[in-house]
Amino acid sequence: MPRLVAELRAQFAESAKLEQAIQANLRGWGMAGENHDVVLGDLVSLTRGTTYQSALLGRPGPVLLGLASIKRNGGFRDDNLKTYGGECPTKLTLLPGDIFVSLKDVTQDAELLGAIARVPPHIVSAPRSSGHTKTDRFGTIFLLYVYWLLRTPVYREYCRAHAIGTTNLALSREDFLAFPIPRPRGEEMTLVDILDVLDNKIELNRRMNATLAAMARALFQSWFVDFDPVRAKLDCRPPAGLDPATAALFPR
Repeated sequence: MPRLVAELRAQFAESAKLEQAIQANLRGWGMAGENHDVVLGDLVSLTRGTTYQSALLGRPGPVLLGLASIKRNGGFRDDNLKTYGGECPTKLTLLPGDIFVSLKDVTQDAELLGAIARVPPHIVSAPRSSGHTKTDRFGTIFLLYVYWLLRTPVYREYCRAHAIGTTNLALSREDFLAFPIPRPRGEEMTLVDILDVLDNKIELNRRMNATLAAMARALFQSWFVDFDPVRAKLDCRPPAGLDPATAALFPR
């Protein structure tokens, strides 16, 4: 158990460092003085999300992606995913690699306004809730470039500057699509590759953390709830999977 806990802590610490590295690289990515050949609307099309019935949340079905599945300032959040048992048109279903965005923010700090997320590989398909849009017509060469460009502080400031409303903030469809996209240069495409490698490593760490956490819960259940090692000793059997030194720690 201590070994599992130590491994979990190490994985979390590494993921935190990788996230800091991503943010540091994004901060260094500016657009001052650059030529803006196109705007976002020249590269993408938007499809509005679907409304859903709250009574069908948690029922068997695909994962429902919405505001709760986007991190503040961008990135996919999967710590509170819920399935949805209702119907959803195929055109409103997201697949791995698809990008969705929040054009609303109820927190008033604008950290979710315009924030985007990319569907990870472990989400097979998912409907989108209302108030979200999907970018589904990226040219191949711009796909990763535009995704990471929409994660930069420059884009975040653009969203805040174009926010409308007081209690509930919103970013208009027109303003979102009007965000200027500079033509990528060689060093920026290299940076995109680095950012994507870091992001993939964070995802790998997340999956490893989930596996380690499940193992820790199973051991805790076996040792301290079901008392399997103690029961084995009472039956004059060696506790399964335990070395003699660890087995000796449990009473008979």
